[in-house]
Amino acid sequence: INPGEYFVWGGILVALLELEKKGVVVAGYHVKVAIWYAIVGLVVILLKGMLTERITAIMARRQGVEL
Repeated sequence: INPGEYFVWGGILVALLELEKKGVVVAGYHVKVAIWYAIVGLVVILLKGMLTERITAIMARRQGVEL
């Protein structure tokens, strides 16, 4: 998780805490959102890594490079 994501999450956190104070969302909802945010981030990073490996293998094969 990169520093830019912390900046985005900080803004989301402030908004969620304000909504919790007003009773619009249930108390502790920000924790659930944070956990899902981290899980989705890790899955996306994994998929990006797998795609990068596959593209690298294809490009290496085309250029005759052995990895």
